[in-house]
Amino acid sequence: MISIIGSGKVGSAIAFLCISNSLDDVLLVNRTKNKAIGKALDIS
Repeated sequence: MISIIGSGKVGSAIAFLCISNSLDDVLLVNRTKNKAIGKALDIS
């Protein structure tokens, strides 16, 4: 599992790379809960 603080451009890119490399558990944390949820849905 990896935790990424911030779901902006850099955080989203890192999360996407992790998912692309078959890492199953990625946690996105952001000040705005809805932004983190939206980015997670976009990536999955």
